[in-house]
Amino acid sequence: MMRDLSTAQSQALSIGSPSLLGTITATTAKSNIDTAVPFNSTGSALSGKLLFLQADVACYVTVGAASTAAVGVLIGASERFYLWLKSTDLYVSILPVSGTANVKCFELT
Repeated sequence: MMRDLSTAQSQALSIGSPSLLGTITATTAKSNIDTAVPFNSTGSALSGKLLFLQADVACYVTVGAASTAAVGVLIGASERFYLWLKSTDLYVSILPVSGTANVKCFELT
């Protein structure tokens, strides 16, 4: 679920600093559970969390299984954004526009 950036920024400022969860690396659609080094891959580990993401190249990002990444939000290289997951959201997935994408995922705690 995407939220208003100003709301996410206000929330982020009030809850502390980011903690790196892991990096989703992909040449095709991948999620946090099927990337080279999986993270938060058990049950509902990411559910309800406020994440801060940064991509190194253009890619599509979505909440859900990797197969849904093609319908995600297109973000540009070096773009940073907040992603607030609903309690029913289990995964974050990416699909590179071309080449290999690395998206760093931080939890705001």
